[in-house]
Amino acid sequence: MMMSIGAISWIIAFAAAMAGQPVEPAPAPAQAPDWAEQPTADMALLAAGGDPQPVAVRGEPAKTEPGIVEPDWAEVPTAHQIRAYFPPEAFARKVSGGAMIHCRVTAKGRASGCVVKSETPPGWGFGEAALRLAPGLRFRPQTRDGRPTDEGDVTVPINFTIHGTVVLDCAMDHGRARGCVAVEETPPDRGMGPVAAAFAEGRRPRGHGFSVRSGRLRWRLDTPAPIPQCAEGETRFPCGGPGSR
Repeated sequence: MMMSIGAISWIIAFAAAMAGQPVEPAPAPAQAPDWAEQPTADMALLAAGGDPQPVAVRGEPAKTEPGIVEPDWAEVPTAHQIRAYFPPEAFARKVSGGAMIHCRVTAKGRASGCVVKSETPPGWGFGEAALRLAPGLRFRPQTRDGRPTDEGDVTVPINFTIHGTVVLDCAMDHGRARGCVAVEETPPDRGMGPVAAAFAEGRRPRGHGFSVRSGRLRWRLDTPAPIPQCAEGETRFPCGGPGSR
């Protein structure tokens, strides 16, 4: 089954977060999270705002002419590729971000003439980072009557996502987590608590990384930090850039 550019991009973002964590000593087995289910794409979508709708290839409803097949991914960028271009100060200060870029796709499937359409939060260099990554993107080119053309273009989100941990307190209902509330977030104030709580709702924990006492569940989850949505002119951290507080 072919996945859309938008849907794959969220999976890339989640994988990048996994690979982009600073190297730390491995936790003891009793602290390692485990799952009965592993819907990593679901958690990435929740971190991105919970909207599963893909981004249109041209940023608008498709109006493909007969005989034309629009570009699509040929090779999905790896987590390590995205980590290599993560803006250094944003990574050091645990700030997630992203950019929307528009590119021409050559007949050889290379991105060309890319421009930044938007980036958030502003001032952290996510747009520039996405442009630096763009030469490594690989697409299936547009085809006209089966022949590659230089006329295709794409609009794709490139997300750079910090990864942290959340400890949840939940009720247990027939072995499933219910009504979860975040009681600890690392790093703090990155909006990971609601993401983890929404992800855990109705799921069955198993293995390590959780405990149940008196009908209450404590569950430690690795969680992607949402990308901040900044209003125009907003100055609070991180929307005001590296100098904001």
